[in-house]
Amino acid sequence: MNASSSSMSSSSSFTSPVSFTPREVGILEALRPFLGADAEVLYGAHGRSLHRLVCHARDASTVGCLQLMSGLRLARV
Repeated sequence: MNASSSSMSSSSSFTSPVSFTPREVGILEALRPFLGADAEVLYGAHGRSLHRLVCHARDASTVGCLQLMSGLRLARV
């Protein structure tokens, strides 16, 4: 029982205290390799809009945003 409760708490901490739709969780999972722990904060700060977040990343100089833009360029090739 402890193993299942600890796995549930680790997955629920991902969405606490704000809940996300399954689509938003998928977006956050895709953003996490680029933005790390900041993915949830940045996504939420831009109204949970991937478009707005990408527009922000285009002008930002943080490592995560630069990596995100690099990933987007690769996806377009």
